[in-house]
Amino acid sequence: MKNGLVLLAAGVVCCIGAMDASATAYAIKTIATHEDGRRETHEYPLDVSNGKGTFVLPAKTVGVGVKRLEIIPSFATAEKGETGYFILPEGTLGSFTKTNGVYSTGEGRNYMPFYGMKTPRDTFCMIAKRMSWRYATRVVVKKGVYQVSQMYNLNGDLPYEDFELELRSFRLMPNIRRWLASTGTGSWGAVR
Repeated sequence: MKNGLVLLAAGVVCCIGAMDASATAYAIKTIATHEDGRRETHEYPLDVSNGKGTFVLPAKTVGVGVKRLEIIPSFATAEKGETGYFILPEGTLGSFTKTNGVYSTGEGRNYMPFYGMKTPRDTFCMIAKRMSWRYATRVVVKKGVYQVSQMYNLNGDLPYEDFELELRSFRLMPNIRRWLASTGTGSWGAVR
């Protein structure tokens, strides 16, 4: 139970962090690898309203015959040497110190169906609302650039439900940023 509390506390910290005033585009790219080896890529804007972003991909859109589906948020990136961290569903907390590498949680290790990042540009949590137990979270680092994504191993089967992700980002919550700035709280970093 102690580890669960630490993970929950880390998740809360992940949702509260430093911000700058520059804009971030919220988009989701999907890469479907079919059983015959064909790859299909699509990009979708994130539906942003009421202080959160939502991405829904109907199961019937994915269909039968997709071996693997990767969901890649455009904003889940960082660079080597940046301040901040990433947190993964099984409790891994990492910093941005590598030049190349891959880390994957493995399917079934999503003890809490979310992941997040804190970078100089954004602080967010991505919550898997549906298809929440069937993915592996991956951190891929190439030439010092970090990308966090979700990988679903579908094995050609029709997904058992629609995919739904919910983004909670400081950029989408201006009232919280104003409140933190008005309290003079410096413990969460510079809030603009």
